[in-house]
Amino acid sequence: MPGLKDKLKEEESRVIQASKRKLRPNLTRDEIRALEELRTDENIIIKKADKDGALVVLRTENYRAMGQAHLRDINTYKPLPNPQEELQRVETESRVLVGRFYCLDAPTRKRFSFTAAQRDALLAHKPSIPHWYILPKTHKKIDEDLGTWPGRPVLSGCCAPTRPVDRLLTTFLSPLLDLLPERLKDTTHFLGKLKEAPKLEGETYLFSFDIVSLYPSIPQEEAAWVVANFYEKNFGYIQGRLKELYNITAPPPYLIQEGIKHILSGTLLRFDSKYYQQMKGTAIGASVSVAVAEIFVHVSIEKKRKKLRKQPEFFYRYIDDIFGVFRGTEEDLQEYYRELNQFHPDLKFTVEFDKNRLPFLDTMVYVDKDGFLQTTVFHKPSNTHQYLHFHSSHHPNLKKSLPFSQGIRVKRIVSDPDLLEGALKEMVNFFRERGYSEKILKEAMVRLEGIPRDTLLHVKEKELLNRIIFPMLYSQNIAGQLRRSINKIWEWAQENAIDTPWENRLRGPPPMIAWRKGKTIAEKLVRAEFPSPLLGDKSSHNERNVV
Repeated sequence: MPGLKDKLKEEESRVIQASKRKLRPNLTRDEIRALEELRTDENIIIKKADKDGALVVLRTENYRAMGQAHLRDINTYKPLPNPQEELQRVETESRVLVGRFYCLDAPTRKRFSFTAAQRDALLAHKPSIPHWYILPKTHKKIDEDLGTWPGRPVLSGCCAPTRPVDRLLTTFLSPLLDLLPERLKDTTHFLGKLKEAPKLEGETYLFSFDIVSLYPSIPQEEAAWVVANFYEKNFGYIQGRLKELYNITAPPPYLIQEGIKHILSGTLLRFDSKYYQQMKGTAIGASVSVAVAEIFVHVSIEKKRKKLRKQPEFFYRYIDDIFGVFRGTEEDLQEYYRELNQFHPDLKFTVEFDKNRLPFLDTMVYVDKDGFLQTTVFHKPSNTHQYLHFHSSHHPNLKKSLPFSQGIRVKRIVSDPDLLEGALKEMVNFFRERGYSEKILKEAMVRLEGIPRDTLLHVKEKELLNRIIFPMLYSQNIAGQLRRSINKIWEWAQENAIDTPWENRLRGPPPMIAWRKGKTIAEKLVRAEFPSPLLGDKSSHNERNVV
């Protein structure tokens, strides 16, 4: 379009000029210096807690002990004497599998699962051995042997050599999760189920089962076969869904099985300057792990569970957390629990139960005086309510919307109108402590008054946004000017596109700016890599160069 390049340069210069304005930072020099000292202190490791996102400061030796407690399990973690060779082997296998998925394992036929551009994007992946880290479970009791909390191992898997196949299998398997009748998608789905629950009569117990260490417990060979078999049994369904959702062709079941084996057996990791291969389970950090775990649990227990003599009133599962209501005596429930623990040698459950109230997900479920199930907000003791501070460097519209969006969550969860006012007041106090003005909080509460709770229990289908998205790292300096410049360029383009081939494409609203947040304090302090390169660990540096 003649003249467009000049218009772009004109507006670009305005944005650059705006970026040079000096703004007062929201951290003082002393605070910045203190953060840098924390970041480079060799004696401490800072991690996010496994739940609620709080920052946890650990002694370095304690953090190392948390990791080694897992890595001493030689059945799960195998030391790698030649990590470079293993990395190359897994990378080669991954590239071969991407090609086989692309051509549906039939290179002589002109039939492909997805586009050549998508294949090339997957093959452009540059792998390395990912870092493995531990999230402290501060909601659990202190481990007396470690002197700290137990930890959840997580793989920083974006750079993993299995990542291309991992992304493909996540796409191929995710639609199957809709076929698991006991599965809960999220809290909203759970609340909708409870709303339909009948009145409880007779001796009843609320119960929750938790699968112990689900991801590390899954047997790799069996899981690959189980998931591929489930995929094959529902092949007609998955063919239709993949075509409808992504316009791609479903690969054959045996290729799914090979792909899962590749991801599970090809999990390489690095911790404390040493390298390992995970021989059992699926890593938390691989995107397909959720689908593999969910399908494996469903196939392993559901058929056997439904054959038991005594059945709960209902039974819902969110990944490894199960909630239900059981009619009968406490001994009946304990027998049901014991039988459930016999279904699979690698799936073991813990149990909690109560006649009146029990926490599940982020709700407290309780039985009211009339025998109906009700819910209210539940906060774990470790929850520090660290909502985004109002003085944080984020777009003002985002910060202004947070009290309302969190109020929606509270209103959705609290089923008794008499308790709603108190729950909202508690939430408002949390935001008030984080610097939010009375005006913003009052406006949010007024908006909430006109929304019936029933409408919040139905998940709305996301509408396709027919609008250009302009992603940009948020900067207070340029936010206003960038919006004005984009609008001016759009208006200019619309005027100059009349009676040209571009006229139809430039109709409608201007591009929407999607502001990406900058680094938070937590992201500046927390690193997956251990030991951190900031501490000048020479052995770590040398080994990193090798890989």
